[in-house]
Amino acid sequence: DMLEPRHRLDRGTWGLMGCGTGSAIGAALSTGKKVLYIGGDSAFGFDGMEVEVACRYQLPITFVVLNNGGIYRGDFENLGADGDPSPLTLTYNAHYEKVLEAFGGKGYYATTPEEVERMVGEAVESGKPSFVHVQIAQYAGKESGNIGALNPKPVVGALVDSEVTMYDYATGARM
Repeated sequence: DMLEPRHRLDRGTWGLMGCGTGSAIGAALSTGKKVLYIGGDSAFGFDGMEVEVACRYQLPITFVVLNNGGIYRGDFENLGADGDPSPLTLTYNAHYEKVLEAFGGKGYYATTPEEVERMVGEAVESGKPSFVHVQIAQYAGKESGNIGALNPKPVVGALVDSEVTMYDYATGARM
């Protein structure tokens, strides 16, 4: 349905962060239909506690959060002064799905593409407040709005940091 007119809310590649949870709640309340929220760990950090509203009203929302440990890959490119963690770093091993579970929703934790597909399908099908935490490789790269050399080569199947620890953008090699 998301290709149909007025079936998708998207702020674009360079859009603002931290309003997706409220948008998902609004979409569920206004349509009565199942809603799929997809966002990153940093964006979720701005308004993530709104999942309480989804649970309180038993809204049919599946929240999918991709966790790479921060915005712009955290420490790898943005080291703080004197070895301090970057202000762009979030806790890589946080379990965001536990936030929704605290309010009575169903949480899932995925580390492989197969788990993501199965868990998202199950969560959406349930029609209940659900949360799929997708742990992705911290340094696998980022999408940069299709700006040539800034975009990494795809690392097929790499989700968790143990599979890909660093990626050299200049050569395309795993390090």
